[in-house]
Amino acid sequence: ESDPGPVAKKSEGVTVTLRGVNGLSWVAVNDSAGVTQFSGRIRQGEERSFTDDQLIYLVIGNAGAISIIVNGESLGVAGNVGEVVRLEFGPQALSSQG
Repeated sequence: ESDPGPVAKKSEGVTVTLRGVNGLSWVAVNDSAGVTQFSGRIRQGEERSFTDDQLIYLVIGNAGAISIIVNGESLGVAGNVGEVVRLEFGPQALSSQG
């Protein structure tokens, strides 16, 4: 018998969660098709998640204000306060880091 189980896909796709941790940041999120999933501000204490089966592209206007969680693994803040960072994450984004 094939038991589907609770979403037992092998890590197909990527989920990126952005959490406001230090003030306010402007953020843009695009998916692999180039569609803007979100464009706007994320405030401290606010959290937004984005999912795509291939890639998530981020532009973060105040990197020190946004903590990033990718596929459930926290990567900490995106960068320095006031720094603009451009990031992309795919299903294998984490496997290449040590």
